[in-house]
Amino acid sequence: MFFFFDFAVLYCMGRLYEQGLSAYDFANLERELRVSGLIPNALVPPILPLAPPFLLPLVGLLAKLDFADALLIFSVSSIGLVALSLRVLSRLMPSSFQSLYSSTGALAVLSFSPLWKMILIGQVSSVVLLGISLALLCFINSRWTALGASLALMLMKPTLCIGAWATFFSRSGSRVGLVIGVMIASMLLASTLGFQFFPVSAQYLDALKSSLETTRSYPQPTINAILPSALRGALDPISSVGLLLLGLCAGACGTREIVMQRILGLILPLSCLFSPYLWAHDLVLLMPSYLWIWLNPKTSRGTRLLMACTNILWLSDFLATGREQWALALPLLILWLYWRKQNRRLSALGCRFSPADFT
Repeated sequence: MFFFFDFAVLYCMGRLYEQGLSAYDFANLERELRVSGLIPNALVPPILPLAPPFLLPLVGLLAKLDFADALLIFSVSSIGLVALSLRVLSRLMPSSFQSLYSSTGALAVLSFSPLWKMILIGQVSSVVLLGISLALLCFINSRWTALGASLALMLMKPTLCIGAWATFFSRSGSRVGLVIGVMIASMLLASTLGFQFFPVSAQYLDALKSSLETTRSYPQPTINAILPSALRGALDPISSVGLLLLGLCAGACGTREIVMQRILGLILPLSCLFSPYLWAHDLVLLMPSYLWIWLNPKTSRGTRLLMACTNILWLSDFLATGREQWALALPLLILWLYWRKQNRRLSALGCRFSPADFT
């Protein structure tokens, strides 16, 4: 595995942007990667990570620096966003839960392997983590416009967030305020490109479509990726529609606390499992779910050990072989733990399973 590979690609995209060339032209990008010498020619794959348009001006500024200086600034910023996300999540946890700043909380964060993979390859998924963390906090506190603005940060990974968006929209106390928040934040992000926004966005969408078609043949940590490519192409849109409908149903009834727990235990894991496009570092989206289970005082030491071992095993395999598909175990584990809690609670009441709470 080549450490900071994704950041090296982002750095070259920034150089192309500063030169006035298309950062989403794969021929330009591959040529820049080879000319820069940041990545050995043998390691340049046919699939390259793509920064969303609103990040290009920031990446362009970093590209004016030496690679080492740019990498340092990027890594510190990424860790800072993770720390901010943890601060937000600490305010989300019930008072009965163990503190995120305790030794138990530290072990939870350190054992969460998608976080390490994101840092090691230099990805920007920390923006998505901050988006979902802020969205959950705003949802609980009925800050609908701020919730919309938080959802805009998740536009980097739209295929991962369809279910969560639908749930928030279905349960929102002010759908108008939510839409206004999304629009204001989206316009602010678009303003970073000025008049270049529409042509650059068109280039990004074309490149993203091409990348999605290419990745169908690559093993990814999703249920869809296990299927034959022909069947997968048909299942991808069905999965997206299914997640949309499930999200709308999840937010249709129950208190905000119960709806949030459905998002953590059901919507986010299923969104990862059936996403048409997912890499292991994208699973940082599951950090709120992971911490919610780990910090729950009812969670046994055996369950925490199982969670930690699952993370350590697939990260070790990734570091040794570069394979990502075993990260599939993480959303499956979270989904299984959620269902197990529901079955135990409702069996005591003589009821059938019904997604209610995650405690």
